[in-house]
Amino acid sequence: MLKIISVFYLIALILLSLIPLSGISPPGNSDKIAHFIAYGGLAVFAYFIARSFNMRLYLFLSVIALGVLLECLQIVVPGRSFSYLDILANALGATFGFGLSRMFLASKETPSFGGCGSPQTTVPVKHSKENEHH
Repeated sequence: MLKIISVFYLIALILLSLIPLSGISPPGNSDKIAHFIAYGGLAVFAYFIARSFNMRLYLFLSVIALGVLLECLQIVVPGRSFSYLDILANALGATFGFGLSRMFLASKETPSFGGCGSPQTTVPVKHSKENEHH
């Protein structure tokens, strides 16, 4: 199911990046926030559909490459323009999404040894004969 949602997200991102704009201009650099969020979201989807770290890294780099490619293609789309700042926002968003996903997954895989809000886990201690002679 996550793969299907990811594909639809990817298609929507590509379409929204390449549809011609006529007179619609976001105020200031607010579109950079949209770029950051869009590519961060794509990186999160990519991270969670991959099963190995190598595949995750490959998909992360692919998300960044897609951002560069789509930005270059905007040169020929009416009402669109190429922007290095958009590429930077795309890459930073992808990096943030990848890093956040990695931290989230790592927190789920790390064993708990007690503490606030976690069940107490006992750690077996190996006893030596010297410890038995109290």
